[in-house]
Amino acid sequence: MNNFAFSSSEELKQYFRIRVKTLHPDRGGNPEEYLKFLEWYKKALGELQKKESVSILKQYIPKGNSFYKMQEFTIREVALAETVELTLPLREITCPDCKGCGQDLKGAKETCHNCQGKGVLTLLKGNQSLTFPCSFCNGKGVIFKESCSRCMGKGKIKEEERVKVKLPPGLREGDILFIPGSLYNAKWDFYLEVVLKKHPNLTLEKDKLLYELKLPFYEILIKETIAIDTLEGREEIPSRLFTTGGSVVLRGRGPFVKENDSIKRGDLVISLKPVFPEKISAKAKSYLEKAIKYMEGFKNEDPRF
Repeated sequence: MNNFAFSSSEELKQYFRIRVKTLHPDRGGNPEEYLKFLEWYKKALGELQKKESVSILKQYIPKGNSFYKMQEFTIREVALAETVELTLPLREITCPDCKGCGQDLKGAKETCHNCQGKGVLTLLKGNQSLTFPCSFCNGKGVIFKESCSRCMGKGKIKEEERVKVKLPPGLREGDILFIPGSLYNAKWDFYLEVVLKKHPNLTLEKDKLLYELKLPFYEILIKETIAIDTLEGREEIPSRLFTTGGSVVLRGRGPFVKENDSIKRGDLVISLKPVFPEKISAKAKSYLEKAIKYMEGFKNEDPRF
């Protein structure tokens, strides 16, 4: 039995349902052959489903019919391995502009020299005549000089549809998202190069999510909590965590990653970047100096100062 004879896992399942009826011991089948068949089926199904599953490739190496494009995703979509909607060309239809001839019907044209503009040729044989369409102009009587710009002279175009795709964990910028055409009954496979949409604070790096927290320098001192936009939404982080220096690490709050056969979450690493004003008024400077003197007076009473 060769699983390569089956074009899809669904086709294999149909074969299994038919074959198992004759091999089952309860129906007179040989128990040993039945077990061997089950083992073969499990292995063959796994191989086919692996080929049919969305996966991550590190480089674009097309095999057979394929479609390639660069696809933009948000950091959140990739990090959380979300289900996204994509526009993919699933079908091939006759070009509506050229009606399938591959020529620009509104462009420059000339009379067909082969049929003299008649669109047909007549073959005389004795007292009989045979009329057939001119092969040069396909019976039109004219020859169009330019190719159809919509289908590039092919006569067919790919029709796009919206589909839902579950992103695999561990996808990163520059990776190739491979989508088997068999998932949507398309005649070609899809290779999408991942481009991450820029985020003002977040950066995805291997198994970590880096967050650059830009705050006016005084907010850490006067606020009890700082608002952070995490993958799960906005959260309040105690400001005291940022007063000791270094980064704040939230374990298990980063991107999903695949490690061997298991899936885990990396960390969210928050780095504080204080924002200082370019200019400060004399009045504001005076208030700051007073505040510093006040804090100096209580630095032994409150560890935050």
